[in-house]
Amino acid sequence: MKLVLLLLLTTSLSIAGCTKQTTARLGNPMYLPDNWLTVKATAWQFRELPEQSQNDLINLRAKLVEERNGRYYSFYGHLRPEVVEEIKATKESLNEAFFDLQYSSDAIMASITPNLRGLSDTYAENEAGIAVTNNANSRMLDDDAVRLLLLDKPSLLSTHPVVEN
Repeated sequence: MKLVLLLLLTTSLSIAGCTKQTTARLGNPMYLPDNWLTVKATAWQFRELPEQSQNDLINLRAKLVEERNGRYYSFYGHLRPEVVEEIKATKESLNEAFFDLQYSSDAIMASITPNLRGLSDTYAENEAGIAVTNNANSRMLDDDAVRLLLLDKPSLLSTHPVVEN
């Protein structure tokens, strides 16, 4: 029985973990690459981009190789200003395409109700409920400790009151 319960729990946690991970990655700013020019073609960020954005990045990389082999770069030691502007514009469009992934059908189907933790509570409501419960439990623990140490009322062992109310 314990083995079946453990297997069931492990399976449900792995399914929930995979779904949450897929949802968390698509369009999440935390997973946005620092520099699109260094992202490998095998990286999931590149593979998840729309085909047009992938082609834009490939074309930009080819243009940079061509520019670095050109006369302007070899003479001045830096890229032409219009190429720098093109790099900036392409990076911005790639960032926008990455952020738009959070509205893709894959992200939506991975979590149809992304803000609900159960049937009725959002994650914020659940965290607030846990905070209230932990607060009440810690206060009750303080009360229990006072009673355990016999600090809540005077001792009744003496026939004469030690402290008068």
